[in-house]
Amino acid sequence: MISIDTNQIKNVFKELNSKNNGKGYKKSYEDSISEINSAAFSEYGVTLSKSILLFCRDNFKEISPAIPPLLADIINKRIIKAIDENEKNISILNPDGLYNLLSGIEGENVKVDIDGNAGGTCGSYSSGLNVTINGFAGRYLGDNSYKGLFIVKGDADEGLGLTNSGTNYFVFGKTLSRTFVQARAGTAVIVNGLGEYSGLYMASGVLVCLDGKIGNYIGNAMVGGSIYIPGKSVNEKTVGKGVTLAEKLQEEDYELLRNVFRKYASVENFRINDTNNSVIVSEKEYFLSNLVKIVPVS
Repeated sequence: MISIDTNQIKNVFKELNSKNNGKGYKKSYEDSISEINSAAFSEYGVTLSKSILLFCRDNFKEISPAIPPLLADIINKRIIKAIDENEKNISILNPDGLYNLLSGIEGENVKVDIDGNAGGTCGSYSSGLNVTINGFAGRYLGDNSYKGLFIVKGDADEGLGLTNSGTNYFVFGKTLSRTFVQARAGTAVIVNGLGEYSGLYMASGVLVCLDGKIGNYIGNAMVGGSIYIPGKSVNEKTVGKGVTLAEKLQEEDYELLRNVFRKYASVENFRINDTNNSVIVSEKEYFLSNLVKIVPVS
């Protein structure tokens, strides 16, 4: 396993952005970038992407506000380098909500452990990664991703799983609005709450929320796939347009849900509990007694 501690490179940035010799003089932006590139190569064996350098040059006049995109680029480059060297276990320490971590990275069955909160578009356009976020996940987690698995130990912001193609998601907390919008495949299991307009334009896949508050207009205009939510949370605004509640869950629904949860058998500390969180019940009893199904109107 390799560990990437974002604080190490942050400290370099802080030094570059500090005053020299107490004279109030700051190094030029170009000099700072040059030294950051040198530090990135010395520490991680990578250099900054030209596109990131141009973006920062065009949008920032000082190095301080440019630190987050530069930092994310260095981390992602280091991860790509590790995968190229056949590393299968990677840990990111002190992520501090950085945006764009793991974006565009391909790594079949590569395990990435993020020790803290991940910022927006984490895992965007990625493929095959097995990611655990030990904290909160920012907006658009794994959007447009292909295959792979994202486990979130806290809550997740809006847009989780947007337009994904076969990625699986498991969120211990709740998700905000527009979860699994335009999903083409894959599964999303949410333990404790689902935001409004989730499942919007869904084409395929399975979205499950086990408990908690459910937002309005779930499954609006979906054309395929299945959505399961707790029946106790349904009101007149829960179900979106162009969809309806199935009359009753069938044995085939139980089989589908059981197969979905088999994907998450190794997720630590997860059990299906009753609504009081006190009595462990069987999967079948819980699914058939507590969940209702949203499907497109035929």
